[in-house]
Amino acid sequence: MTCISAVLLLVQFMGCGARKEYLVDSIDVTRSSWDTVKVDVSFSRKLSLGDPQPVETPPLSVRVFDSSIDTLYVGSDLIFAIPDAALNDREIISVEACASFGTSEVCAQKGIVSSPKRVLIEDQFEYPLEGDYDSGEYEFTFKAERQVFDSDDWESIPLPDDRSGLIVVNVQNGVGDGMSVPFTRRKGKFELENRRNNADFRRDLLKGLLEDNEVTVAFDVFTNAFAIRDPILQRELVVDSKSLATREVEAGLFVEETSRRLVGQLRTFPLGPQRFAYLDSWSYDRESRSYTIRLSFGWRSSFIRSRYFDLSGILTVNEDGSDGSFEITSGNSRGLRRWDQRFGSRSVAMEALPVLAGSSRRVDRTAQ
Repeated sequence: MTCISAVLLLVQFMGCGARKEYLVDSIDVTRSSWDTVKVDVSFSRKLSLGDPQPVETPPLSVRVFDSSIDTLYVGSDLIFAIPDAALNDREIISVEACASFGTSEVCAQKGIVSSPKRVLIEDQFEYPLEGDYDSGEYEFTFKAERQVFDSDDWESIPLPDDRSGLIVVNVQNGVGDGMSVPFTRRKGKFELENRRNNADFRRDLLKGLLEDNEVTVAFDVFTNAFAIRDPILQRELVVDSKSLATREVEAGLFVEETSRRLVGQLRTFPLGPQRFAYLDSWSYDRESRSYTIRLSFGWRSSFIRSRYFDLSGILTVNEDGSDGSFEITSGNSRGLRRWDQRFGSRSVAMEALPVLAGSSRRVDRTAQ
């Protein structure tokens, strides 16, 4: 029994000594450019006894993946190209190299990053649009660049098809959070009225205009291209409140347009009447952003004989010219009789009236 056990032990010892284990000694991934990758892997063989011994590297199978595990390259070449310009900004890339030793496969992985990328933008903002603090327009021109390999310079690359992004609108030093406005085209109009946080934005805006006669509105532009997280543009517009003189001019324009429309509906003969209009008084309510205007108007008809038609009333209209209404309050008998014949009511609604747009000036502070 002792002899048999010794023989079995010897066979077992010899079998263990013959077992081989292959290890990765090193994997080096180098680049001669952002688009060219070179892989070098060395292996060793570990026996049950003794130190690992280097072995000749067999043909490799190389696979390269982006951060979404999409395949960028599969093959056996040790020097190969990857589409760096199409990858995201500093995107993590996984390089995997595998070798077969008999029935065993040994793999090694190493991570590299794509090139730094940026999107340059030329912008044109118009805000407020036609005096409406809830509306604006934008126009963008984009240009994509990546950093030159082993350099601080930048070079142009194709712009991704995805031109979408986000405009975050906020009142500088306001207490409310900004409003996010998605965009999918390089040119368009944006509306803020129904956006989340609009009430806070409106409060901060009107407070600044009331106290300081101007307020700075910030527009931070984010792009979905290259998964860039920071804003590619920070534009500031200083919005000026309308001065008292400007508002009086605007009230006068409302009077002129209202009288023109009403006389056009009241007169009998389209040719010859001489129209006149007077701004008697006006007031502006900042909370409702509306005017209350007392005006007098009329016309002289010279058909057969000269006759005057005089009327007075109150015009209420929003600052943007919407929701206008004129109520007749007095006039001469001829004018009041004509009014009743034409309208049959003390008040008439006015279609949108032209306005003076609120002004803004651009502050050249950009983030690239």
